[in-house]
Amino acid sequence: MNLGIITLAVFATFTPEQPAQPPPPIVEKMNALQFMLGEWSGEGWIGSMSQRNEFRIRERIQSKLGGRVFLIEGSGTAKIPGEADGPVVHEAFAVLTWDVPSNGYIMRAFKADGAYVEAKVEVEGRKLVWGFDVPAFGAVRFTLEFGEDGQWAEFGEMRRGDAEKWTRFLEMNLTKPR
Repeated sequence: MNLGIITLAVFATFTPEQPAQPPPPIVEKMNALQFMLGEWSGEGWIGSMSQRNEFRIRERIQSKLGGRVFLIEGSGTAKIPGEADGPVVHEAFAVLTWDVPSNGYIMRAFKADGAYVEAKVEVEGRKLVWGFDVPAFGAVRFTLEFGEDGQWAEFGEMRRGDAEKWTRFLEMNLTKPR
């Protein structure tokens, strides 16, 4: 038997088949969020109404894996008068996709220590809302609104225990160059 044929047969046995096209439901659902893609920059604050820490923010959202996944990376630096960039005060790294089994969008957001939260993302037009429970505290949620002309407004809120009232602790306003 020819060694080339044997090698080819062995190689074919261990080579996984590649799908000809991505699964349409995932790509179709992610295509509906194309307005998020790109480089964004702006300013924001974190804290409370009585004590705010201002920052500059840059966010980058890329489509990966043939349109199945969005990679979200953000970096915020303290806003210090007279300085271009202060120390890093915020880092974001998340993956957003359509989850076929749950028939909805999900996000896995990572922290610097490698811990992460996984949250359902509610989408209505150009508005996204996602959040998570914090054991022994309450809950956190984020609302992102994308304008037609390259604006992104986001705010974060927290709720202690089972309280009805949400308190804003974060606000960001970004733009995307045309």
